[in-house]
Amino acid sequence: MATQISGILCDVSFDGTALENVLSWSADISVDEAAAAHSDSAGWKERTTGAKDWTGEFTVQADSGKTTSALWTAFNAGTTGAFVGTATTAVTYSGNIKLLGITGVAADPNTGDAISHTWAFGGHGALTPTTT
Repeated sequence: MATQISGILCDVSFDGTALENVLSWSADISVDEAAAAHSDSAGWKERTTGAKDWTGEFTVQADSGKTTSALWTAFNAGTTGAFVGTATTAVTYSGNIKLLGITGVAADPNTGDAISHTWAFGGHGALTPTTT
C-alpha cells in the first residue's frame, strides 16, 4: 500500500547547485510486506514489514540553462541530489534522491510559457518528515 504526498514548493539540488523554477512535486511512500498464516495464527494472516521505499517526480520550468544543465549532468553521472518538499505550511519532507528519467515535457505556444520537464526520482535512503 502506498501513501502519496505532494506540494508546490520544493528545493532540489545536485552538487550544491539548486534547481530554479521547480513548479510542483509528488512522492509515493510504500513498504514491502510478507503475509503468512501458520498453525498458531488460527488461519489468520500475520504480516511482517519489509523494505521501505519512496519514489516521485518534480516538474521544473526549463527556462534556465543552469537548471537544465544541472539535471542532465546529475542524471548522466548518477549523482545523488538533496530534496526538500513542502507539503503544508507546517510539514516538509527531506531526503536524498537519484534521477530516474524524464516522464513528461510540456509547452504551450499560445501562452509563450517556457518548456517544462517532469523528472522521476527514486529515494536514496530515508525520507524524513519535519513538522514546524
